[in-house]
Amino acid sequence: MADMDGDGRYEIAVGSWDGRMYVWDDRGGLLSGWPVTVADQIISSAALVDLDEDGLLDVVVGSKDGKLYGWTAKGEPLGGFPYALGAPVFSSPWVGDVDGDGLADVVVGADNGIHILRDVGPLGRADWPMFRRDAANSGCVRP
Repeated sequence: MADMDGDGRYEIAVGSWDGRMYVWDDRGGLLSGWPVTVADQIISSAALVDLDEDGLLDVVVGSKDGKLYGWTAKGEPLGGFPYALGAPVFSSPWVGDVDGDGLADVVVGADNGIHILRDVGPLGRADWPMFRRDAANSGCVRP
């Protein structure tokens, strides 16, 4: 859950066993461009972070088809995605800067091990950048 499209309201991004990634607005309507379809179930939670420097949050999520997908807030594929990991992905990706170079890295587990994808794009805004959301461990979003 995050303000993906910059309208000041929160959207909800959810993968499904029907092989689709959905993004709903705060009124329950699908955002334009969603859902998108992949080859198998999406069981992992999505990471929501700006990877294309447009100020909008993008979606990064793994699938049972062995790929890590990335889409813009409008449901369009992000450059360089998907990444073929060679085994089903059930864990949720973490997107951050592992090596301090200012570029986004992705860490995600698949059935064949842990993958670190380096320099997948610029590292921009993330509404929920760490476990329990912030340094105070609030674990919630307050308007």
